[in-house]
Amino acid sequence: MYEKCFNQKFMKECLLLFLSGWLAVSSNAAKVDTVQIYSRSMNKSFPALIFKPEIEKKTQQKFPVLYLLHGHSSDYAGWNYIESQLKNWADDHRIIIVCPDGDYSSWYVNSPVRRNSKFETYIAREVVKYVDDHYPSMKDKTYRGITGVSMGGHGAIYLALNQPDVFGIAGSISGALDILPFSDEWNLQEVFGPLKGNEKIWKKNPEYTL
Repeated sequence: MYEKCFNQKFMKECLLLFLSGWLAVSSNAAKVDTVQIYSRSMNKSFPALIFKPEIEKKTQQKFPVLYLLHGHSSDYAGWNYIESQLKNWADDHRIIIVCPDGDYSSWYVNSPVRRNSKFETYIAREVVKYVDDHYPSMKDKTYRGITGVSMGGHGAIYLALNQPDVFGIAGSISGALDILPFSDEWNLQEVFGPLKGNEKIWKKNPEYTL
């Protein structure tokens, strides 16, 4: 499992490096919301954590948004163990951080096998729309980034390449960027179908082919 390839310290350092390369630094006091975001494409709601910097009263401040995708067998709440760091980063970088739920094994794609699993549409369209409708976000893709760990690292690069009008910057932390050698692992066949007989579908998903 890719999660075994890194520790918490490494992941924190990677996230901080990603942020440092994107945004300038200041400081304040962030808050976190736990919300339910409805998916019309799946007819279901999924939870998310949203970290927002403190907003000065009577201002029209707008903020860049970072979407942070969890790994396989985890969920949106898997980021709770670095909640204090995420609050600090939201404040220090004056950025909204969104941790959506991607199901334990969605791989952040519209599955050709699981007809009710449309997480590419959900993350790139429905979650982004929710955030833009409910939070003071900068709505231009230049100010909308996406990253994640393991399965989430795959999802971040996959979504950025497939949805170039939505995300302006992407990063991957220990991302599973080539899934073909691991076709028997991590519920991949439940998402893409058996490799044999579905080669065309599988070969559309490794990031190097995109």
